[in-house]
Amino acid sequence: MKNVSVVWFKRDLRLRDAPAVAAALAAPGPHAFLFVWEPEWRAHPTWSPMHARFVAESLDDLRAQLRAQGADLMECTGPVEAAFEYLARCAPPGGLEVHSTQEIGLRWTFDRDRRMAGFFRQRGIRWHDHVGCGVQRGRTHRAGRPSLSSRVRSRGSSSAPQTHGSR
Repeated sequence: MKNVSVVWFKRDLRLRDAPAVAAALAAPGPHAFLFVWEPEWRAHPTWSPMHARFVAESLDDLRAQLRAQGADLMECTGPVEAAFEYLARCAPPGGLEVHSTQEIGLRWTFDRDRRMAGFFRQRGIRWHDHVGCGVQRGRTHRAGRPSLSSRVRSRGSSSAPQTHGSR
């Protein structure tokens, strides 16, 4: 059996322009696509039925996009570890590779991802948590990052930031 590349959809539910999806699809198949409705989210004060409905509608759209390409979305409810325990049993030993997009903003997702890093490491599962926006976890300083003025100049502009369109 071949290695399985899993895209773990957490908050970023895009197929296009998503680093985790692109990286997973760059690997030889088979590919799997997973979303887990986690109990911690429902228990969190930021949870609302309206947001859950929006996520469900987004998952329906994602599933339709995947089916149009001959794939499907696995949707589970419960601890994320249980979903990956099942997937690990279906793959050859050491044959599971997971791609996801880093989340930022909520402590429970940070704690979950730290827990999952240990879970994956203990089971020999390779996990790539791709940066999805300009904010990166683990950075404590901006050393090595070009200054704003040098980035603006490199775009052929004056020192003033560029604006687009009229307001």
